[in-house]
Amino acid sequence: MLLRFGLEMSIVKDKLPGYTATLIKEIADVATIIDRDEQLLIVATAKEALELQDFLIAKNLFEDFFLLIELHNPETKETFYDYGIHSLQEKDYLFLEMVSVFTIDKGKKEQIEMSLYQFEEHLLCIDTGYESKKYYYVDRNFIDLVNKIAQAYDIEVSFFDLDKLSEKD
Repeated sequence: MLLRFGLEMSIVKDKLPGYTATLIKEIADVATIIDRDEQLLIVATAKEALELQDFLIAKNLFEDFFLLIELHNPETKETFYDYGIHSLQEKDYLFLEMVSVFTIDKGKKEQIEMSLYQFEEHLLCIDTGYESKKYYYVDRNFIDLVNKIAQAYDIEVSFFDLDKLSEKD
């Protein structure tokens, strides 16, 4: 999972022909857009995000700023798109401020399977990380619920401190 930066710009309407093409060229001079989803421009570093934000503010096009989690190999669930996006580059991102992520660290196989059955209705996605470890994403309001389910099935889960997620993880 990687930290990414999303900047939403307002829709460019009623401008002279060629305005959008010129704007895209100017944006490319400011930051490297690694991905996008409609009006959401995604960059890889905080430095580029701040420079792009300043540029969009100066052009009166800035709408909002989001911290995003870029997923590696997600299995998305029904409610995923309430918390994330599927981009033009065919990548999946979750809005960091809305989610929590945990791993299952210990437990008997049967107990883990039963707990996963209970977790299923609350999961946004399961992401298989680079080291084949599974990461379970839920609404950040479900931390206590996940811990109670884990306790009921005598398994151990660990939540990540997403505020410490970096651009290089």
